[in-house]
Amino acid sequence: MAYPEEEGGADVGASYNYAPSRFGRNLEGLIPLILIIVIAAVAGGYLGLWDIPYVMEHKATKMLIVGQPSLETLSVFDQSKDLVGYVTKSAESLKLNPKEYIAQYNIVWLDQSNIQPEGAKYIPRQLGEALTEYVKKGGKLVTVMDSGVFRKGDISIVGWEGTFQSDVVPAKCEADYVGNPSCLNAIIVPQAEIWSADPDHPIMKGITVIPAIPTLPKLSLTTFNVTPNGYEVAYIQSTATPESYPGIIEKRLLLGKSIYINYNPGIAPGVLQNILVYLR
Repeated sequence: MAYPEEEGGADVGASYNYAPSRFGRNLEGLIPLILIIVIAAVAGGYLGLWDIPYVMEHKATKMLIVGQPSLETLSVFDQSKDLVGYVTKSAESLKLNPKEYIAQYNIVWLDQSNIQPEGAKYIPRQLGEALTEYVKKGGKLVTVMDSGVFRKGDISIVGWEGTFQSDVVPAKCEADYVGNPSCLNAIIVPQAEIWSADPDHPIMKGITVIPAIPTLPKLSLTTFNVTPNGYEVAYIQSTATPESYPGIIEKRLLLGKSIYINYNPGIAPGVLQNILVYLR
């Protein structure tokens, strides 16, 4: 049986106004904000500003070693392959196109501890300028003891402010009371302890003093009476005299980080591994 069409039946659908609900409008406004928060969170995780459990997968950090670290330091690196994978280059080999090369690495470790004679601890001008730019753009630099205090072929420059053309290294090589640059005057401390200056800093996490047990032999180390130009994380205390010296100094830039270590890092494996975790 045929049913008669209702008058105006063909236009029934057109009479409805499907306006978005208030909830839909609010959701559309929140989407850009949610995207910004997610992008900022992921970017902060990759920059090392915070950790995101189950999201940020920690792989071995790519590190470039410039120079020749101590055997103790290399041993710690080799035992920490889950934290870091490294390549070693000489400073001279990085004279050409250093910006492009070092940009491949998350950490640059400037360590010429095992290079002799002392006057051979130089970096080319191009590398010093490239490292400054690298840190300012978010890179992470570690400078050990008197590494990089000279510029090859230039007797007018000694100290990091000259070789880097900046104060990116958080230590200053100032003249002592007789005019000798402090970064050239190695000081042997036959009985020493390394103390945490900030127990809450990740580098000194779980560490108050080295050696941790009072009955253990004290450390015998070489250091320099440099002037801190950043935040002091740890210091060296002689147990035979009242003298103390900077141990670890950090400088945080807007994006990058720069750390100075004023002793052989390999003698304190726990601190060294904390540094690798902190910088990855």
